[in-house]
Amino acid sequence: MVAPNSSPLPRPLGLAVAGGLLPPETPILDYATAELRHPADIVYFGYLLNSLNSAAKRQKALVNAWQLTQDILIVAAEVMLKERGEKYLAYGGEKPRELNPNYHYYQPVELKHYIEQTLGVEATPLSLGVYAVFRNSDRREIFSQSVWRSPLTPPKIKPGISGFKDHAEILQPLIDFYLNRGRLPLSQELPTEPALINQFGSITDAFAAILAATDASDWQKITSQRSQDLLIYLASDFLIKEKADEKADNLPIKLVAKLTNYPRLIANDIITFFLDFDKAIAEINQLIHDLKEPRSLINACQTSGLGKIGKKLPTALYIHTTALHQLNPILRLYEAQLRRQIGQIDGATLIKFHLDEPKISYLFYPDFDTDPHPPLKASLQVNLPDFALTYLDYQAIENPPILHRKETFVTPDYPLYRVFAQLTKQEERLGLLSSPKIGTQKGWQRCLQTYGVKISGHQVIHCPEIKDTLPSIIPKIERHRAAIVRRDFSRPMRLALDAGIFTPKTTFFDYGCGYGGDIERIQAQGYFSQGWDPYYRPDNAFISADVVNLGYVINVIEDPAERREALINAWQLTQKVLIVSSLVLIDDRERGQVVYGDGVITRRNTFQKYYEQEELKFYIEQVLNAEAIPAALGIYFVFRDPEMAQRIRAYRFRSRTTTPRISAYLRKFADYQEMLQPLMAFVSDRGRLPVKGELPEEAEILGVFGTLRRAFQIIIQATNSAEWDAIAEKRRKDLLTYLAVSNFGKTQKFNQFNPEIQDDIKYFFVSYANAKAIAEHIIYSLNDINLVRQCCQNSQLGYISGNGFYVHISAIEQLEPLLRIYEGLVSRVIGRMDEATVVKFHLHSSKISYLFYPDFDENPHPILHRRMKINLKNLEVTHYDYEHLPNPLILTRKDRLVSADYPLYEKFRSLTQQEENRGLLENSDLMYKRQHWQNILEKNCAEIRKHRVYWRQDADPYQVKLLKSQQKARQRKNQSMKSIENKID
Repeated sequence: MVAPNSSPLPRPLGLAVAGGLLPPETPILDYATAELRHPADIVYFGYLLNSLNSAAKRQKALVNAWQLTQDILIVAAEVMLKERGEKYLAYGGEKPRELNPNYHYYQPVELKHYIEQTLGVEATPLSLGVYAVFRNSDRREIFSQSVWRSPLTPPKIKPGISGFKDHAEILQPLIDFYLNRGRLPLSQELPTEPALINQFGSITDAFAAILAATDASDWQKITSQRSQDLLIYLASDFLIKEKADEKADNLPIKLVAKLTNYPRLIANDIITFFLDFDKAIAEINQLIHDLKEPRSLINACQTSGLGKIGKKLPTALYIHTTALHQLNPILRLYEAQLRRQIGQIDGATLIKFHLDEPKISYLFYPDFDTDPHPPLKASLQVNLPDFALTYLDYQAIENPPILHRKETFVTPDYPLYRVFAQLTKQEERLGLLSSPKIGTQKGWQRCLQTYGVKISGHQVIHCPEIKDTLPSIIPKIERHRAAIVRRDFSRPMRLALDAGIFTPKTTFFDYGCGYGGDIERIQAQGYFSQGWDPYYRPDNAFISADVVNLGYVINVIEDPAERREALINAWQLTQKVLIVSSLVLIDDRERGQVVYGDGVITRRNTFQKYYEQEELKFYIEQVLNAEAIPAALGIYFVFRDPEMAQRIRAYRFRSRTTTPRISAYLRKFADYQEMLQPLMAFVSDRGRLPVKGELPEEAEILGVFGTLRRAFQIIIQATNSAEWDAIAEKRRKDLLTYLAVSNFGKTQKFNQFNPEIQDDIKYFFVSYANAKAIAEHIIYSLNDINLVRQCCQNSQLGYISGNGFYVHISAIEQLEPLLRIYEGLVSRVIGRMDEATVVKFHLHSSKISYLFYPDFDENPHPILHRRMKINLKNLEVTHYDYEHLPNPLILTRKDRLVSADYPLYEKFRSLTQQEENRGLLENSDLMYKRQHWQNILEKNCAEIRKHRVYWRQDADPYQVKLLKSQQKARQRKNQSMKSIENKID
């Protein structure tokens, strides 16, 4: 006897366990080894069809084993595979081997036919050379259907759904059933049906409770996928049976099939998805007809996963086995007919669909996940329609093929997809994948040696041991030439000043200061400032300081060990904040640089180590064992004090507020105005009253008014209470945005917040649980691009043009929390896009772009200089340069992008009104090509100077008269429209 949980199991039994055919503790009769053979639920007939030396013995043994079988007979035999030439090998699950002259072998399909003819029962393939024979035909069909079932996961429970947990246990069987079948259970299909009806009244009402706690569209996707799975199961069965009839060359299929031939569970699936059996037959016929159409496979490749799944070549499509269920149904059916005959090919990694001949190949890369560029170990080619197999062994080949771009074979939800894609991106930027002859192991190694790099752990790294083999292409590194003469603060220092990191008596040290411009400018601001540089100030001492700047230093050190040492040394000198900055990689056109190790050498012979933004964060945190907070692209703050880090983070999401003006005379307020001023400043800043001990002047105020609340009532009577309410609402939204962004990906505990933020949470949300639930709900909502688009469309600020919602960077804080959080997620990982002017929310994809207009305020129609686009799904940054285009884009309607309190709002609004009155803004576009805009101005005899529209002095007087007449007509029409709108209101 063999137990299904014993280890290791023979391959055939292991396949049966994986297929769910052998529950734990099920007794198994091993027919070949058992001394006493007796009836058993499971009988294992292992490889006797090979070893028994006569046809009569083989037949007798197989029949006897079947007679002992009460449930399932597992039959296994080594099958023949054709090798190169006319040589055949024996395959039994391990590596193919030479044929044994004393053994009897079968072709794979021949084995299936032999079992069925001998026993008179259908044999269901588990894998190559392994078949299951069922006593119960219903169980056979239910198992066969499970083979085509796509791997799906249940929809996630929405955050903040409080009541669902109380019913989660009783609802779980219903969730499992729907996930498995793609539909609701019919009467008596679900064992827990009585309990659900008792609790909810009906199965439908029970599922309604599930829908309320999840996303309904996720369940619709499950239904759609299960419907397709059922179609593949039915169509593959019909297709194989059609091919068994040599005369059945044309469609439609004329098989005697009835709904009653299927188990009740599958029959219910058919009725649910297709309404009746005739409609199911019609869809099956249509799918098989489509499969037989010329170029059907080629067309199906283009539509699989919207054309994004699999690696496509002119004559082949390669796909990982885990992505098979996401292919076009035609491709799924094409491969399914093979598995109907010989079963799944266990151990295969990729499937190759030949588009120029009727073949499918299964490729074996056992190290696919762990090896960045795994070599091909073997391939198994199946010829259709005779299912003849050809085996090719690559392990003995000195120079086997290898894989590149592994992410193209899998789906985006594959666990290592991002790791694979990141490696490809690094290799593309270095030009490795553009080199010739990299498809083999030796060719790839020569390429890596040429570039002086190696691949380790899916990372491209500098390889010191081979760089000396290429002396002709490695110039001398002159680090000091990377120093830049600046006339203003460097970006890292400007951001640090803007973030409030420098306070009175803050000390500063610049580690690797170059020419020392930041040292002088910080000193001019009244702070103690010193620095050191190995070339320009080598004799200066290393001094500990509150703020230490390591500005663009680690990217110019070519030795990884020295680079790490510089980072550690700077951190050891830091008492409060370390500012680390480095060049980072963004997608853009090449700039004529040559590859050097894990960095590049510029034309000035200065080494530059380019990091990915997330890679830089990971590197800093790994070396320092401290969190690196992004300030901007390539700039991070590392804090010694977590509370200081929280204050800086929270400050990013704080809206601008001003203390309300005195609007009414009140004697008591006038008498104590100076005393009450600190309280007014506190409430203006926090949006709430201070708790005990927060306000230094608390004792003095209490001595006069008794409580802070009474004192604030006096302030309200002397000011506009609505303004204080607006401040409180702003601070509530600020706090909600901060909590949502801070908790994204890693939830913080309440006691991890500093005391003042804890008090804010209690005041605005009563409890942290309430605040967290609201924030999590908004974060979850961001997955729905339709909701984001609707929020943009409903916004009182900003302007929609084309596929984007545009808003000035200064107005972000006035948007609704959902949009603020949406944009805030970018700053959490990448930091603020400093110097960006306008933010674009893409309306149909999860992307945000930052647009740079350096002269936004001065130029009536500024030119777009550049754009940074961030993909929120993978946080890839793509750079677009427009500054030097001969016909760049110019911006109009600036007033629509800013808030009414923007200093130049009235000037912008006046310009837009003049342009609309003149008919210059011919459509709703926000941006125009400069030449097109100049043509519009010329056509309308207009010119713009200092945000005003003037008639051109050289314009034709008659043309001006005509245009003025049109302008008056336009104004009358607009006034009429406004009058109608006012009446409607």
